[in-house]
Parts: sequence; C-alpha cells; structure tokens
Amino acid sequence: MTFFAASWWPYAPYETLEIVARLAIWFFVWDDETDPDESSAMVDNWGRVSIFRQRTVDLVRQSLTETTDPKPLEGSSEPIIAFFGPVGEAVFRSCNKRQSNSFLEELLFYINMCGEEQKFYTTQSIPTVEEYIQTRVGSGAARACLATVEYAYGITVPEEIMNDEMMQQLWHEAAMIIHTTNDILSFKKEISQSQVASLIPLLIPQVGSVQLATNHAAEIVKSSIDRFDAIERQFLERYSTTPEVQEGVRKVIEGYKYACTANLNWSLITGRYKLNCESMSGGLHITL
Repeated sequence: MTFFAASWWPYAPYETLEIVARLAIWFFVWDDETDPDESSAMVDNWGRVSIFRQRTVDLVRQSLTETTDPKPLEGSSEPIIAFFGPVGEAVFRSCNKRQSNSFLEELLFYINMCGEEQKFYTTQSIPTVEEYIQTRVGSGAARACLATVEYAYGITVPEEIMNDEMMQQLWHEAAMIIHTTNDILSFKKEISQSQVASLIPLLIPQVGSVQLATNHAAEIVKSSIDRFDAIERQFLERYSTTPEVQEGVRKVIEGYKYACTANLNWSLITGRYKLNCESMSGGLHITL
C-alpha cells in the first residue's frame, strides 16, 4: 500500500501521506468486509451488513463534524470501522467546512452505493450495464479519494470554482477512468471468483465476446480521457488572467491525473489482479 499511496498522492507531505495511506487501507479492508467476492462472513446477512454500514456512517459523520460530545465515536469498538477515525479527524482539523463536507458526502455516497451492490447479490439479480456503472461510480471509492486532493497538497480552491460544472465534470471523468480501468484489469481475478456483476461480464452478452467487451470498456476509458483533456484546456484558459487562481485549479487537475496513472500502474503490478506486469509497452495480454 505504500506504493499505492505514494503514487496517488506523490507530492503530499509525509504526515499527510500517512493519513491518505490510512484512508486507502481502510477502503480496501472495509470493502472486503462487505464484498461477496471476498468471502465476507457477513455478506449473506443483509441486516448485519446494514448495521455495519450504519455504524460506519455514524463514525464517519462524527469524525468529520465539529462536536463537543464526550461520548466515544459510534462504531469505535469495531476495529475496521474505527480505523477510519484518525482520517476524518485529520481532514476536519486541516480543511475548511466546504472541503470537509465534500469529503463526507463522497464517503456517504460510497457507503450507500456499496449497499446497492450488495442488493444485487442478495436478490440474485444481475444489473444492467447502466445500473452497474451508476453504482460503480460510488462503490469504486475513486470519487472519495479524489475528494482528498486539496487536503493532500495543502491547497484551497475557491468554493465557486470547485462547484463549477466543469470542475465537477473533471472529477466525474477521472473517477470513470479509474474504475473502468480497474474493471478491465481486475477481470482475471473476478472470473476466478465467478463474478458476473462487473463491467466486462455484463458487456459480453451485448457485444458478443470477451475481447469485444474489453475493447468497448477501453473505449469508455479513451472517451473519458478525451473529455477530460478538452475540459482541462477550457477550464485553465478561463483563468489565464488570474495566475494564482489558475495555479490552484491546475494543482487539483494534476492531482486527478496522478490518481488515474497511479491506479493503472498499481493495478499492473499488484498481486491482487494476478497480471504480473510492470509495463504497458507493446500492449497488455491477459491469459484467462
């Protein structure tokens, strides 16, 4: 996870890097605890997982909200949930209200979409491609990680700029690039677990083969990259007469880009996806 964190947030100061690394670890552990494809002990029990999610929501809210309540954080007795506590507290101490609230909203969206994914499993229903993508934008955790860019680099961009439609679109496209790339590169792992509620398996009936499904997913990534690049040029040009503002915008956009490339590089070398690859030079051949 050290490589993962250092790649995602390459210019974060060391103490800040420790916090975002802790966040990344928490996402992996928390997700595996509720993921049907990771042999979770609780995944077949909707009530039990719902309580686990609600306790997580309670702790996340408390750790990112100013409070004088001396009571322990909700969920603090459960190690996996409690592991997040120092992350929320550090972000809340360092960030303004808008930044903390944005991070909180993305975390709640992540937890909610993980619940939607579990519904597909517990009801034994297969989502459509559109339903899957809508859920995956949240459950992939990319948006929540991207919400830490300002915190990681110690910058504050004006609220009206972060809420601008173009910045929001950049955020969305970066998340699409990350989770679609992940869906392509994790396919070998997923079929070994007989997982069908993922992008490549869901595309196969529509396009006719694994290769065509992979090509289609790769085109989704390419289209998002093209849109991202076009919006970036327009957005930076808008602030060309205000260099200080433009520099803040540029740093946020660069943070999104680092996340995209870091996700790709980490996915290639991690044993989690069984690719045993260190370079995309010459393309990537995956034997299923």
